[in-house]
Amino acid sequence: GGAGAAGGADSSQARVRAKALQAEATALQRSIVDMDAECAKLRAFLDSEGVRQLAERLRAKAEIAGKAAIVQRAADDLMHLHVGLAQRCAELEANHESEVATQEEGLARIRLQREVEISALRRRLDHQRQEAEALRSEISEEELVERTAQEAELRLLE
Repeated sequence: GGAGAAGGADSSQARVRAKALQAEATALQRSIVDMDAECAKLRAFLDSEGVRQLAERLRAKAEIAGKAAIVQRAADDLMHLHVGLAQRCAELEANHESEVATQEEGLARIRLQREVEISALRRRLDHQRQEAEALRSEISEEELVERTAQEAELRLLE
């Protein structure tokens, strides 16, 4: 009879356990139904116009952020190019100033050389004028001597 009593107790426990499992299964089914309803609400919310507009705005902002990054890289590249051009410009200006200085030195040498040549030509011209004046004076004296001689000859002949 003890085995029967133990078997009855097992069966009573099994019934209690089965009822508890049944209650738990029912609660789980209600939870599933509730979760399905919540999922349907969430789907409806996600499919709503407001969420679509928000998603579109977020996509647009992401696109703008991407474009802003591209523009920033381009601006950085331009700034780098600007710095390079400024350096090259400074180099060219320095070269130009050096060339101008070299040209000015050359021109100064040429001017000095020409001034020396002009001075030499002036001295030569002054010397030639003096020689010409001396020759004129000598010719005038010779003419005077010859005229005097001719006048004396004429007086003798008269």
